[in-house]
Amino acid sequence: LTQTLTNADLFWRNSGVSMNSAQDVNYDPSNANGSGGVRLYWLTLIGEALIETGQMELATSLVQRIMSVQTQVLKTNKRFSEFYHSDQAEGLGEPANVSGIVPLHLLLRVLGIRIISSHKVWVGGSFTWGQPVTVRQHGVVIERRVDSTTITFPNDYTTQVSGDDWQEVTDT
Repeated sequence: LTQTLTNADLFWRNSGVSMNSAQDVNYDPSNANGSGGVRLYWLTLIGEALIETGQMELATSLVQRIMSVQTQVLKTNKRFSEFYHSDQAEGLGEPANVSGIVPLHLLLRVLGIRIISSHKVWVGGSFTWGQPVTVRQHGVVIERRVDSTTITFPNDYTTQVSGDDWQEVTDT
């Protein structure tokens, strides 16, 4: 299934995973005159499945593809869209539709970050993003890199952890 999913001639497109094979006679990357397009609900389920089967690199690539498109669409249109063109940075469907926002849960799973509260976080898993990432939520700042993770809590307590094992970190 993974080989079929990641085959660029079939489903693995610039924007993520198309809803229809590019080899199908009814394939339309814009979803206007056939089936195609990238819908984030399905993309999120596929990304979660990739993580659960130990394919974090593919899940990361999938998230990076859709976020690249969403960033370009957001810069141009100043809003997200219901779904996205399979091959181009183009928002489609209903404008400003909540189903087209960044899949935050999937993104945080790929990054290996789970902020529980302003006093407690979980970090871990292999870091496959390719460049350092900073996430801010509830006043907590987490800087994740290949070799370490730095957590700064709102009370200015800072700690650094390393390794791929999931770790609970608190500010006390």
